[in-house]
Amino acid sequence: MTENTVSNRFGGTNPLDNESYSFFRGNGPFNEARRMAKLLAGNSLTPAFFRGSPDNCLIAVEAACLLNTSPLRIMGNIDIIDGQPFWRTPFLVLCLENCRRFSNLRSEDCGTPGTGSQGKITKAETVSGQTLTGPAVSLDMAEEQGWTALNSNWRDMPEMMLADFAAIRFARLHAPDIFMGIRAEDERCTASSPLLAIDDRKWIDNEMNRLNLFLRQRNIPLEARQVREFLYRRNEIFNFELVKANIDYIVKSIKSENNND
Repeated sequence: MTENTVSNRFGGTNPLDNESYSFFRGNGPFNEARRMAKLLAGNSLTPAFFRGSPDNCLIAVEAACLLNTSPLRIMGNIDIIDGQPFWRTPFLVLCLENCRRFSNLRSEDCGTPGTGSQGKITKAETVSGQTLTGPAVSLDMAEEQGWTALNSNWRDMPEMMLADFAAIRFARLHAPDIFMGIRAEDERCTASSPLLAIDDRKWIDNEMNRLNLFLRQRNIPLEARQVREFLYRRNEIFNFELVKANIDYIVKSIKSENNND
């Protein structure tokens, strides 16, 4: 093993820590990758965005090589929202642990429990023994940034959400290359609309008001809050135009859920 490669939990070495690694550097590896991409594109188990597209599958194969995992795992942990790719947060946390640049990667409590300052912070040690600390994430911050309105898990599982957000911010600071230029799903609120980056809550309130007005005009016995929570339970983005275009399906699905309760 050379000095610039690092062993990982799955065996072998982690190409992410080897700057010279890429199958684009030779015809042999590249042709092998293209062959694999073609096979994946024709497989019925391949996720819809990649199925039938050898080009998209080739990118997944490259990402799998760089992150030392399988192409199917890459494809299964990328969501396409409004035409943009987003990593699923648990996968990025796993990549952070797997890169083995750090030891004793951990989440620690910060702030005062039971108050808005309650939060999490991610820490780890480098090979040389230096302690690295990521940015703290608190419930107050989540509220101010509009994250709590975008995902009901902040209400149901705040400890988990705090830990995940803290880990992602640690990675952004100390291992940004694992993102490969792609945002985490929990960061999509600032990517899906320019307004969100300026004032998340103002954008959400506007979308909710538009939806409530639309529901009243159509005499649909639902509230915008119910529709938004329904979408979040399915990891779908909340957007008035998308809801409007699919309102019949959404109403039918919500009624079906209520009848099964």
